Amino acid sequence: MAVFRGRVFVSYSRYNGIPVTLAWFPTTSESSTPPQLNPFPSWQAQKRSDCKAALYSIRGLDIDIYGRLWAVDDGSDVCKPKLWIFDLNHKDSLKVKHEFLPEVVSSERFLLDLVVDVTPEDTFAYIADSYEQSTHIIAYSLNKDKSWRVETGASRIETLAISHSNIYVGGLHSNNLHAVRLCEIRAEIKKPKTSFIGKFSYETRRMVLDLNGRLYFDLPYERSIKSWDTNVASFKEEKFFKDTRLAEYYPFIFSLDEFNNLWIITMSDKEPKYKLMKYAVSRTKSETCTCNYTISTATTSTTTTEHQPDISAFDCGLNFTESGIFARLDRHQTDTLIISLMCSNGVTFLIMALIILFLGLKFRRMQNSIDQINKEGEEMSQFPRDDDESDTYDDVGPPEPLAENQDDNEPIYERCESESELYAEIVPQPGHNYFV
Repeated sequence: MAVFRGRVFVSYSRYNGIPVTLAWFPTTSESSTPPQLNPFPSWQAQKRSDCKAALYSIRGLDIDIYGRLWAVDDGSDVCKPKLWIFDLNHKDSLKVKHEFLPEVVSSERFLLDLVVDVTPEDTFAYIADSYEQSTHIIAYSLNKDKSWRVETGASRIETLAISHSNIYVGGLHSNNLHAVRLCEIRAEIKKPKTSFIGKFSYETRRMVLDLNGRLYFDLPYERSIKSWDTNVASFKEEKFFKDTRLAEYYPFIFSLDEFNNLWIITMSDKEPKYKLMKYAVSRTKSETCTCNYTISTATTSTTTTEHQPDISAFDCGLNFTESGIFARLDRHQTDTLIISLMCSNGVTFLIMALIILFLGLKFRRMQNSIDQINKEGEEMSQFPRDDDESDTYDDVGPPEPLAENQDDNEPIYERCESESELYAEIVPQPGHNYFV
């Protein structure tokens, strides 16, 4: 099972007349009608008459961050086992078809799970071989188009999960969980160091590891899914999901999508046989059910104490509403948007810096002008002045009268002795002749 951009991809064994080995159905639906299965990539690719061009027995699925669907084909006695790579971003076109050599994958094989490891230099795939006497996994390099065996020491490996530094291996015939260093596998070391991590309470068939470092694994005999935080040194199981009403042997399959959401398909002997659930690990989406009814979350284990999930079960398609700006973007689009935002912020900061520089220069010029004016004022205040400074600013007006004439009661003015007194103000008096 794999999920990408609104599509769930599921592989089938060609038992009981099942016509396809790989199909998909939408995660969204506007009605309560169960979604129809669609052959992937086409009906033509499902025809088993042509071993070279047809998908024969797809088992493991995984989708990398570039939107490429990786599918391992166990083949048959006639058809060779293969690794198929499809580009989901370009009309589901086939990009790579790799046939495994007999010395890498023998006729005694049972290829099951697959995980993809993307590095800056190359992209690798690791495949579980669960044949009875098998103790190895298969490694594949995309750049080299080369595959090789990697001995792990663990027997009958059925499921794989990958972190930044390790690949975790587990199987249905052992309770042990082991880890193998990725750097040694990438270097094509045939027998890398394998570390024992811990013991499951029961055997496991399926594991996935989310972006937060939490490992989810199923315990089919218990009909439950549990988890372990790999950031914690010691291995410790935490209850996540349990439903004893499910089928005994294959109760569910699950996978993570590109938004770090966990999708679960449960299988039951009663109708409806299949149900689709989603657990929003990263909380990047909100759920809105478009079906007529839902299954109560009481099916979730209520005894969980440390990692209580938020699960809703649906009997049909789901409709999601993205809440973030990056919700509908793939890795390339997200990187492009981030780079654009960084460039935009850089240009904004540059413009702000230029504005601040311009205002600083403007303020400095104004300050220099003010200083120059103050300096000129100080220089003018240093010129010599008259002893009687107040005389300089006397207003020109009539002189004070000295005495009054007793005959005609007219005031007698002092005569001007200097030339400046010619500009003294003359106030006319009524009845006086100034031209006698």
